[in-house]
Amino acid sequence: MSSISSDDTETETIIASSPNALNRSDTHSDNSQTQFTTEFLESTTSVDSSSSVAIMDSFSKMLCAFSYEQAKGMLEKHAAQKNLDSIWGSLLQPAANITVTEKQYMNLSFLAPKGFLRKECNLKGSLEHLKQDLKKFRDTDLENYASELLFLISIRLDLMEFYEKLSLLGTAKNVEIDDLISDYEIITEKYTNRKKVVAESRLAMRHIFTSIGWEVEILAHLLKSHSSMQNWDFFSSVISSQEAQKRLSEWAEFLQLLQNSKKSSFLNSGSVNPSLYTWLVKLRATLLSKFSLYFYDILVQYSNPAFDIKAVSTKLQMDYFTKITTFVKKSDALCVCLVLDARDIPFHPNGYLFPARTQEFPTGLNSFPAVLAVPIKPTTHWPSVVMLINDRFSELSAEKMVGFFDSQVQSTYYLLKIDIRMYMLAIYECKKSEKDSYVLKFMQEMSMDLRCGKIFATLRSIAKVL
Repeated sequence: MSSISSDDTETETIIASSPNALNRSDTHSDNSQTQFTTEFLESTTSVDSSSSVAIMDSFSKMLCAFSYEQAKGMLEKHAAQKNLDSIWGSLLQPAANITVTEKQYMNLSFLAPKGFLRKECNLKGSLEHLKQDLKKFRDTDLENYASELLFLISIRLDLMEFYEKLSLLGTAKNVEIDDLISDYEIITEKYTNRKKVVAESRLAMRHIFTSIGWEVEILAHLLKSHSSMQNWDFFSSVISSQEAQKRLSEWAEFLQLLQNSKKSSFLNSGSVNPSLYTWLVKLRATLLSKFSLYFYDILVQYSNPAFDIKAVSTKLQMDYFTKITTFVKKSDALCVCLVLDARDIPFHPNGYLFPARTQEFPTGLNSFPAVLAVPIKPTTHWPSVVMLINDRFSELSAEKMVGFFDSQVQSTYYLLKIDIRMYMLAIYECKKSEKDSYVLKFMQEMSMDLRCGKIFATLRSIAKVL
């Protein structure tokens, strides 16, 4: 149930072998996770307790463990009790409804495509209705519980809007990941501020806030890692990747411990991970594959001598290096290169600059370095390549493939912008059609993969209407 993915070992291998970037530990995070899991499993709170604190505590734990039916059943059981305080009983119904909305949210039901005779999910409407129900508990003894549930609804509505934008990132024009990161920082700040209140007051809903925290922080680090790769920032990419992996491992370990613990009654038998959790795992795997390609040469040159990036890449979700190598052989290309537009960024071939050191922006031919060349860098062709990028910049910026035959050197060049600062270049030392369909298809597929357009689009395709 809680396994992250089959390439966990490869993830740890790549990160552990990265040159000096991750030679650090964060024992505070590990200790916090152990404390949380121990507290969760060793809690003596009984699900049958009539205490409102005990009930909301168990409710929170069940949501955290994806046990929505059990949480709903428990609340309905208490609501049916005789001599139940009327105000407390009236809170149990919206709380029970939240188990339904949480299940729909975690399975991305709000992103499911609409269609004829297909059940639709109006999750936003349901949450807005619940907000109005819970606001009625202001100035009552149950205001604290209602406030916690209201924040849960609020953060879900914010995240739903963000996931909707993210799912369109692969097809939307003039929208980049950095634009969405700015929006997401508002959500993370909102959660961080509330997290401090929960930690200090030890509210009954603290368990579900831990689960929300994993989601919020994992996505934040993955988006940062993606942005750093686009700007060819090795150090930031690897740090963000490590932080995302750490939290995914915490979440997976927590679920595994629940599953294995005889003390825990919070997991349904045969329960499976919801779509959103699975998607976050796949996004991490997608970015790891991208990382292995963009920084392939760095990993080869500076990693532990025993580390074989080529062998490790074959076990990743996508082995881009082998895919390019196969394309070169099949199409009889001289080479395929990833060309970085480094004109307005501090560039260094090892992917990292010491913060206190001033680095001038590259000029001339160095403005467009080949960060990867398969099988060789075409040094004699580079003046022609840089000239072609400058001359056809408008077409390339519009994400159109540029094909050009240079009669002076009897070579054909193909260029396509595949990422914010990255071009894919293919060179053939012969005359070919400037609109070769095989080359175009390969480059467009690589662009869609490396921009993460496919994985973002799958937010909709894996959505389940419940």
